[in-house]
Amino acid sequence: MPGLLTEIDHVAIAVNDLEAAIAYYKDAFGAEVHHREVVEREGVEEALLKVADSYIQLTTATRDDSPVGKFLASRGEGVHHIGYRVDDCAAAIQAVKDAGGRVIDEVPKPGSRGTTVASPQGLVRDPHRTRAGVAPVPWTGPGFVDHHAHLLRVSAGRLPAYCDGSDVEAVRSWHHLLAERWSTPMDEAVEPLEVHDGLRGALERGLNRARAAGIVQITEAGMDDWAYLEALLALRARDELPVRVRLLVASGIADPKQMRSTGDPWLEVEGVKFYADGWLGPHTCAMNHSFTDDPDDAGVLFLDADTLASRCDPYAEGGWTIA
Repeated sequence: MPGLLTEIDHVAIAVNDLEAAIAYYKDAFGAEVHHREVVEREGVEEALLKVADSYIQLTTATRDDSPVGKFLASRGEGVHHIGYRVDDCAAAIQAVKDAGGRVIDEVPKPGSRGTTVASPQGLVRDPHRTRAGVAPVPWTGPGFVDHHAHLLRVSAGRLPAYCDGSDVEAVRSWHHLLAERWSTPMDEAVEPLEVHDGLRGALERGLNRARAAGIVQITEAGMDDWAYLEALLALRARDELPVRVRLLVASGIADPKQMRSTGDPWLEVEGVKFYADGWLGPHTCAMNHSFTDDPDDAGVLFLDADTLASRCDPYAEGGWTIA
């Protein structure tokens, strides 16, 4: 049985300034706009640059509440989705559902270029003139954007107390130990880092490894020392970073009165990381009911709902992201 995906139709790249992006592709690669359109319903304007039988689709938001507008606000510029041609868009949507994928649009609807659109985690397009369908699906592979990384800590050689996490019993024991002393993994004090060439070099090598793996942005989930930001700011002062960096500050060192946005798309403090319950893998995640294979274990709850809410409130009022 042949596969549903027949060709790559386009790679969609979300940009803040469509005119500047078009000019860049023209100056750098000689690429010309093949089609341009505003899709009011989706709140986007797109420009298609033809590459052989496929396209680079530069897309920008025409309103802040559109999917692309929200994407740009939360993630910055970058790959938004990849579009595949299919013979039957409805069959492709059903295949996504059958495979356990999320579908936003149950049935196709009108899109740009006279196509039809439906959404499994993004846009899907159906027959365009004599072509088979088009099914743009966002990239969900092991690259591009990592929203929960510990790259900075690992690059600096700062392994967690339970080492690399391969010993699940060590993770379980560590979580229970923290709970017994009314602490959480995001509130534990760490040995202060020294900012020097060694740390800056280690972080730069780590970011370069991420870039080599195809990642364009990481979010450090639980930065536990402000020295990381200081070192990254020094690297940023020299040049663009290898990948964009977003920082969620560990709750133990966060202070709503002192936290500041950098305003830099390459390096930004986004919010605070709390740790309410444990890791599900070694049976330390807090559950409403005990684990079926361990009736005496309902997991570890580090912060109850009231405590978590009271700690989150100052950051929420300041407009910070809470994770």
